[in-house]
Amino acid sequence: MKKWLALGVLAFAALAAFAGTCTIIRVNYVEIDGKDTYGAELKNDSGADFLQHNFVVAFINSSGAVVETKTVPGCLRTLQNGKSNFFSATSTLSPSSTDVALSRLAFDSTLKVGSAETGDVTITITSITREGDELTVIGKIKNEDSDDLDDPVVCIVVRDTSSNVVKVFRDSASGDLDEDDEYSFTLTFTVPDSTTEVDEVDVHVDGLEDGVPTKPESDTGNAVTEVGDAEDLAFSVQPANTTGGTDFASDVKVKIVDEDGNTVTSADDNITLAIDTNPSAGTLTCDDTTVDAVDGVATFSDCSIDKAGTGYKLKATATGLTTATSTAFDVTVGAAAKLTFTTEPSAVATAATDFAQQPVVTVQDAGGNTVTTSVAPVTLTIAGAGPGVLTCTTNPLPAVAGVADFAGEGCEISLAGTNTIVASSGALATDTSVSIVTS
Repeated sequence: MKKWLALGVLAFAALAAFAGTCTIIRVNYVEIDGKDTYGAELKNDSGADFLQHNFVVAFINSSGAVVETKTVPGCLRTLQNGKSNFFSATSTLSPSSTDVALSRLAFDSTLKVGSAETGDVTITITSITREGDELTVIGKIKNEDSDDLDDPVVCIVVRDTSSNVVKVFRDSASGDLDEDDEYSFTLTFTVPDSTTEVDEVDVHVDGLEDGVPTKPESDTGNAVTEVGDAEDLAFSVQPANTTGGTDFASDVKVKIVDEDGNTVTSADDNITLAIDTNPSAGTLTCDDTTVDAVDGVATFSDCSIDKAGTGYKLKATATGLTTATSTAFDVTVGAAAKLTFTTEPSAVATAATDFAQQPVVTVQDAGGNTVTTSVAPVTLTIAGAGPGVLTCTTNPLPAVAGVADFAGEGCEISLAGTNTIVASSGALATDTSVSIVTS
C-alpha cells in the first residue's frame, strides 16, 4: 500500500545554472477519484525570480520506467527568490501503473527569469466550505494599485493537519481589474474524499501589470467549514416592507442548510413559498411560488402581496426539511394605479330614467386597496358606439377619500339598447361596468 512521501529538502538539479538552488520542502501522495495525486511545495533559493513557469512531473513504475509525464502550472506565475510555490499533479493512470513520482522534476520551456514588480492587491475571503469531496472558496480581489491589473489568477492550496499540500487548484479571472474594481470569485473543486483531515486553505493571487507579473499576495491559514447533511430551510434574503400589489424590492431567497447553518450547495430540493401570517387575507404572487434550489438556494422573483396589512410573514417548506418562517413585514397602500367599479350600475334600466342602482367607482393601488388620499376626477362614458347618450348631474365627479359615488347624480342612458360604461381618470387604468340593458 502506498504511503505518504516525505522527501525532506532536496536539491532541484534543473536549476544548477543559477546561483543557489530550489528545494522541495515536502511532497505527499493522495488519491483523487482513484488516481495518484502528488502535491508539493517548492522553495526558491536560486537568487532570481522565475516568471511564467510550469513544472514537468514524471510518473514512473516500480521498474523505474516513465509511464506518464504531466506538465502542470505552479500555483503562482511568479516564483520569487526566497519564496515558495506549490503544485499538484494527478496521473490519468490507475494506481497500479505507477509507483514513484517526482524522481524527475523540471521546469518546462516557458521558464523566464526577471523581477516581479510590487503590486498592491487585497484578498477578502468570504467563506471556505467543504461538502463531501468538494471544496468551495468564495472571495473578492481588489486592485489598490495605480495600474490596471490584467488577467489575475486565483490559486488555492489545500493543506491537511500536518501542513502537507494535498491539492492545488488554479483559475484565471476573466476580464480586467481596474484600480477601483473588485473581482468576485467562486471556485469549486474536488479534494481527496479520503483525506478527512483537510485543515486549512491558502489563497494566493497574482496578475499582470503592464505585462509584468505582480508580486503575489496571499491569505493563509483560512479554516475550512465542513458542511453536513441538509436539515433545515432558512431565509437568506428576507421579504421587506412594500405596498399593495408591488414587487418586493429584492428577490426572496431561501437556502438549504445543515444543522450548523451552513449552506448545502449540493442540495436542489423543491421549495414552496407561501403566506404564514396573513393579517388581511392577502394573496402572495410570484413568478413561481415553487422552485428548485440551485447550489442550495431557491430564488423567488417578482413576489408581491395584494392586500394592505401589518405583520405579514412568509413560510418556506420542502419535503424532509424543517420549515422556515420569515421576519414580519408590512404591506401598505401604494400609489393610485387603477379604477374599479365597487358598485355596478343597474343591469336592467329604462331609457331616459335614472338607474335604480347608481355606480360607485373606487381609486385603488396595484393590489386593489382603496387610496383614501385620492381626489381624482372620475369620468363615466359609454363604451364604443353603443346606442344613446350617458348623462349624469356631475360628470366627471371628484373622488372623496378615494371613492367617486354617483348616488344622487341621476345617471341614465337616453335610448334603448345594450351598453357598458367605462370609468376613466387620467393615466389610471380604466374599468368597464357590467352590461346595461335599457328598454
